[in-house]
Amino acid sequence: MNEHDRHQALSFVTSIGDEPHDGLADLSAKLGQDAPLADFWWREHPVSIVADPAISHWPIIALQGHRATIPCTDGSAFAISVTAIEDYLRDNSASEPDQRPLSASEFALLLDLCSGLSLDESASGSGVAVATRRKQLKSVFRKLGTGGQAETISLMGRLLSRFAADLEGVMSAGVSGWETYARFLPTAARFGTILQGGNPVRYLDLGPVDGRPVIMLHSMLFPHLDASDVALFHELGWRTLWPVRPGCLTTTRHASQGWDAHCKQAVDGIRAVHDLAGGTAAPVIALVSSAAYAVAYAEAEPDRVTRLDFLATCFSAGRHRLSNLYPLDGVLRLLRQNGPLAVAAIQHLASSLSKRDQFEASARRIFGDCAMDLAVLDQDFGTSERADRFRYAVQHSVDTMRMDYMSQIHFSWRRAAALSMPLQFWHGSDDGVHNLADLKALSLTVTPEPPRVFSGVGHHAQGEPLHRMLREVAKTYPN
Repeated sequence: MNEHDRHQALSFVTSIGDEPHDGLADLSAKLGQDAPLADFWWREHPVSIVADPAISHWPIIALQGHRATIPCTDGSAFAISVTAIEDYLRDNSASEPDQRPLSASEFALLLDLCSGLSLDESASGSGVAVATRRKQLKSVFRKLGTGGQAETISLMGRLLSRFAADLEGVMSAGVSGWETYARFLPTAARFGTILQGGNPVRYLDLGPVDGRPVIMLHSMLFPHLDASDVALFHELGWRTLWPVRPGCLTTTRHASQGWDAHCKQAVDGIRAVHDLAGGTAAPVIALVSSAAYAVAYAEAEPDRVTRLDFLATCFSAGRHRLSNLYPLDGVLRLLRQNGPLAVAAIQHLASSLSKRDQFEASARRIFGDCAMDLAVLDQDFGTSERADRFRYAVQHSVDTMRMDYMSQIHFSWRRAAALSMPLQFWHGSDDGVHNLADLKALSLTVTPEPPRVFSGVGHHAQGEPLHRMLREVAKTYPN
């Protein structure tokens, strides 16, 4: 990656999350590495499945730069970052009173030995003296509580076997649907999985079964929903159907990596969930960053969409000054053309949100100084259960987070203007992420109806702020 691309990437991530310079230094290092498209994710680390690995009796089949390949039970292997192995080793050593964390050089030596290198080869490859490596090896023995090199490699073999088994569990759990997320859903929620063209489509169904069908498209992270949301939909008489985006709330990568194929898969999923209501023509409400999906579905099924309402719309990758109909077009075009760059950028954001000591601070920084959005986050972090839900959503939606920013790129105001059904934008006056003046100017290119602006509402579309907007949307529906 050249310096121009690197600079563009850093600017992009800065605009998304207001990342401080110390976070950008970490991203800069990641952009210098390969960022393969993951088959699934372990925490914030991408994992690739190697179908036909080289035969090896060492715990690490291959060690290339920042990634290691470890065997799994079915004859394939997992390629994962060495940082993930270090995290796993640290987590599993925390309960061992005799084990202490290894230094970076000691850990590098341990990986070399576990991949079959001799002490001399490790020293030569790292550019240090053999005597230095020998000293570091003695420190490894002492910290891990092992009596020699063979015992140390055997210990690592057992650890990596457990890690591979854990990764297999994550991989299989990723496609299992709602089972692991169900504990965060309200008790009155109906949910399930539909098979559409060989792809599982998960959905949530809230409100009276005989109520007015309303298609709800969620943002990148599935919003917190509880009994108050169920009560609201009963009050409004809405049966809300929530298709879950491909790649959301799962560690498994969805099959479609390019935007067009991904969006088609998402539209097919919306159609399948809409069929649960008999295909009756219904309004579609697009929350936050789902506007491009809503437009694509309305284009594909114009007779099944009575109107589109865009709530707290994401229309760019962050604060900007209006220059044309495609804000930040240069940076976003770069991301559209550079898949590994997009993966690295989103991986960085997910990483900052996944670390326990940074999680809350990072989430709060995204919403800046908006008191309304911070109040919603106060609720999200007010109980351990809600904090766990938020963290789960982040850690299990990394792949859809990447596509989420692509959806902002591909939200075309011109295509929206060509739709035949009524459209309405709704926005919070205190949105600290998107500029209200820009939204007004852009929305008037789509519909003569100006945005409906809510005082005291920010950008975070869940809880009471979302309820306020939905009640007003309901007033505009015909009886």
